[in-house]
Amino acid sequence: MKNKIILLSAGLIFMATYFISCKALDVEKEFYLEHTFDILGADKNFNMDYLMDATSESNEFKDYVDLIKSIEVQDISYEITYHNGSETQRIDLATLTYADANGIEPETIVTLTDLNLASSVGKIVEQLDGQGPVELIQNEPHAFLINLTGSTNETPLDFKMKVKFKVKMIANPL
Repeated sequence: MKNKIILLSAGLIFMATYFISCKALDVEKEFYLEHTFDILGADKNFNMDYLMDATSESNEFKDYVDLIKSIEVQDISYEITYHNGSETQRIDLATLTYADANGIEPETIVTLTDLNLASSVGKIVEQLDGQGPVELIQNEPHAFLINLTGSTNETPLDFKMKVKFKVKMIANPL
């Protein structure tokens, strides 16, 4: 009986040590997935897609892609980084969405209205907490389509909008 208790205790200690050591081996990395839309043209309307591939956009992600335990999109930010137009030029309405790599079932990230482009340069336009394309980043093919569609009050169009996803990844080599 005493041997069984000792054997059971040793087994429990071994299992506890194994699970603690597995968690201790977790690697936590934060990285950004970002793209700058370059909006140019003579038409007031714009519609642009970009395939965001986490494997090619982030070396940290690429190094641990087969070992991922979890992904969290910590925030999503938008910034007008450049504007070459009048002081009164604005985005009347624009929608930023994400979808799977084929553009199926798009989800709205943000809708922008009456955004003055000149006064917005260098400022974060919108910042959202979490959500976003978590499963699309975590699962094969680790890519998602972002789309920026909108219209302005004036032409020509000559501005840039950067979209940035801050991602936290936990991976484990076991």
